[in-house]
This record gives sequence, C-alpha cells and structure tokens, in this order.
Amino acid sequence: MKQRYVYVLAIFLTVVGLSVFAYKWRVLGFPVSENQETPVWTIESAIRFDSGPGSIKVNLHIPTLTPGFRVLTENSVSRGYGFSLNYGTGGREAQ
Repeated sequence: MKQRYVYVLAIFLTVVGLSVFAYKWRVLGFPVSENQETPVWTIESAIRFDSGPGSIKVNLHIPTLTPGFRVLTENSVSRGYGFSLNYGTGGREAQ
C-alpha cells in the first residue's frame, strides 16, 4: 500500500518537472541544447540627490516592457528613504 503512494508521488513530481521544463522552453524561450545562446542583459541604475532641509516627494515613471524582452528579476533599494511601487493610469510609478 505504501509503495503505491511513492509511485504516485514520483509520477506527479515527474509530470510537474517536465511541465516546468516545457514552459521555460516553449513560452520563455530558454535554450535547450549546448549550441544555442540567449543574450541576457543586466541593467543597473542609481539616482542620487540632495533633498536639502525640507521633505520632498519624487515620482519616477517605470517604463513598460518592450516587445521581445522579459524581466527576470527586479530589485529596489532605498537606504534612508521610503519607497513604494504604485500602479497608476500611466503605468508603474516608483515613489
């Protein structure tokens, strides 16, 4: 009886793993063989300013995705300042 559960679990995990592989290959376009290459860009930006003695609020528009490109990861750091992502009528904004 317990072996049946092990076989069912193994088949389930195999199907999930193959499904994730097929999704990455067909939808995301990940290369499958060793002679295929896919360019990956890492873009970093920094904004520095002196806020002076008073408080300020800055809204920065984040550009939308360009066709043919995908965002794999996105990180935001704001040491000493508050930071929030807002979804407005014009797209995403960093405040």
